[in-house]
Amino acid sequence: MDNNELERILGEVFDITDDTASAGEKNKVPSSLTTENTENRILIDPDPEKNNSSNGITMKDFAEKDETNDDGVDDKMKNEVDFSKVNDFLESLDNLTPDQVAADAAGEKKKKSRIASFGIVRILIILLCFGVFGYCAYQLVDIGINYKLSDDLYDDIADKYREAMRATDEGGERVLRLPAVGIDKPMKNYADVLATGAEIYVSPEHDIEHVVTMRFQRFLVYLEDLRQENPDTYGYIDIAGTKISYPVVQGTDNEYYLRHAFNGSYLKAGAVFADHRNSRWIECNRNTVFYGHNLQNGSMFHQLEEYLNEDFFMSTPVEVSTYDGIYTFEVFSVYRTKMDYQYFETDFSSDEEFLEFCKEAEKNSLFHKEGITFEADDKLLTLSTCITGDSSGRYAIHAKLVKVET
Repeated sequence: MDNNELERILGEVFDITDDTASAGEKNKVPSSLTTENTENRILIDPDPEKNNSSNGITMKDFAEKDETNDDGVDDKMKNEVDFSKVNDFLESLDNLTPDQVAADAAGEKKKKSRIASFGIVRILIILLCFGVFGYCAYQLVDIGINYKLSDDLYDDIADKYREAMRATDEGGERVLRLPAVGIDKPMKNYADVLATGAEIYVSPEHDIEHVVTMRFQRFLVYLEDLRQENPDTYGYIDIAGTKISYPVVQGTDNEYYLRHAFNGSYLKAGAVFADHRNSRWIECNRNTVFYGHNLQNGSMFHQLEEYLNEDFFMSTPVEVSTYDGIYTFEVFSVYRTKMDYQYFETDFSSDEEFLEFCKEAEKNSLFHKEGITFEADDKLLTLSTCITGDSSGRYAIHAKLVKVET
């Protein structure tokens, strides 16, 4: 700070007039008589008598000011101008090096960069949240649509099935030329079994109740309608007291109908289907296996969980209808297992192996019925569905054939 700037500041503080400044110009003090106060030079006239009131501040006035405050400035002035701080700031500017200036600039740039980075991360997190929300919303809508399509399709089929089975012996029923029992696809599969050299098992009369009814004839009329819609039609499954009332299909593998409906359209709910290794003639199978999804809206094989209730287990049979008869199976085993456990075995090398399978299934059951026995020529039905929350878990229900209507 030069002398002229300091004089200007002092002039504003002590109300020095322009005349006083002019007088000061006439009485400049030699540089050898200048008093320094931490780099602030204050010009002092060595002859105070030459100064009068017209010159503004005299040495006496300055002395009085000095008596008031050690640094020559009264409190009011200190409040307005803190020379030590001003000088410290100016000295700090004078002492700054180019590297320090560059470092400060770089630090400010880093700070701005961090702020910008935080903003970008925050935007990305918000976008991610929106993405997750959108995906979940899509999944929920997709699940709802699939449930609706499944319910519409299978409810219509079930209504027609119940109507057909509800018909009485009175007149007015539909008349249809029926295929001979055991002909067409059932016989074709039966021929395939014979071609392999496998032994054919037919239930003996004394073990299974055989009944001739008009109900089966009505069902054949309905079943023929189903086969016209889908040649893969195997039969129909119905469990009283549940929503399980579905057509059963059979493909060339156990994959296709996991994601395809009865009518062949793509549907995540799939269809109830028979193991592709089974014969279409149930009495040719030692263990007929049906698969179905466990859907949380209560459809497909979800209500197989009802067999986890002992009362339901003890009292509710499974009815399966095919071209060869209406088969009633008594449930004797229900349990939780894993997908790699061979509860769905269909081929047995000997009677002993089959009987061992039956006994193990009964032993695995959560509940047990009195009087259950097994013979080498028994016919089993196994129902399989997944366990919610356990991708490898399965519910297995085993039942034994006890009645045939033809």
